[in-house]
Amino acid sequence: HDMELVFVKGSRHITRMQTPYGDLDVGIYTNTVQSSLGARGGSIHLGYSVDFNQQETTNTKLDMEIRLKG
Repeated sequence: HDMELVFVKGSRHITRMQTPYGDLDVGIYTNTVQSSLGARGGSIHLGYSVDFNQQETTNTKLDMEIRLKG
């Protein structure tokens, strides 16, 4: 199942997730976006909340380190 997540600081984006039990609307509200990327890699830090069908909000943090392979 494909699902696209969009992270734009201060914005809420909704995507649809298909499950065997029916479709869910997944809302993503992004409150933090920090990135430091260069030719050899860098980092991305996201802070966001997730809700399903506009219920049960969960706060989430995602930190990624990106490195040039080789």
